[in-house]
Amino acid sequence: MSPPDEPKNTSGTEPASDRTADYTRFDRTSFVFFAAVVLTVVLLVLAWLNVLAASGFDDLGGGLAYLVLATFGNTVLILIVASKR
Repeated sequence: MSPPDEPKNTSGTEPASDRTADYTRFDRTSFVFFAAVVLTVVLLVLAWLNVLAASGFDDLGGGLAYLVLATFGNTVLILIVASKR
């Protein structure tokens, strides 16, 4: 009498190597979004400090430039991540 065959994996799970690749992609995506959030927060803080430093709030141009730069940088990073999916 021969031993029974090994049970087959019918749960639909992927091999470990495929799961590792998915986790690597997830970590890279998370890092890029984290970097985008940090960049946005830093630039918004710089913009706020620039506005506070402006005498009588007359010089809003520099603060608005930081806000535009933060929004543009965040949008570019999100588009890069979205294009890799």
